[in-house]
Amino acid sequence: MIQIDVERDIPAPLPEVFARVIDIPGYASWLPEESESRGGKLTSSGPVTVGTTYIEDTKHGPEAAEVVELEEPTRVVFRHQFSKLGLTIEEKLHTYRLEATDGGTRVNYTFNWKLRGPLRLLERFGARLATKERNLVLDALQASFEE
Repeated sequence: MIQIDVERDIPAPLPEVFARVIDIPGYASWLPEESESRGGKLTSSGPVTVGTTYIEDTKHGPEAAEVVELEEPTRVVFRHQFSKLGLTIEEKLHTYRLEATDGGTRVNYTFNWKLRGPLRLLERFGARLATKERNLVLDALQASFEE
């Protein structure tokens, strides 16, 4: 399993940053084109809460996803699974922890990635790409509040 931790200070109030992080369909409006993700489409109704499901549109195909933990406005965990031919190929946990600071909000983002089967051999290479992607996501989140 790969674990990556990144952190950014966002120049915006905690409730606004948390709202943007849990706005699953809204990701497409601030993620850059080079991001792995293209945003998500909710498959359950109502406000985003534990149990909310969605499909994440990624460069390699759709991923089934859900909110597995939510403590508003300080923590949310998204779980993604990518499957082919009925077999789960990879599992991902995206954990965002937010805390208020004097200048806005500190976002701690932990990414856990588990490859299955022969793909486990790619973990070392994949870790570099995943680190780049996590930094890209937090840079884009930060920039979305600076515009």
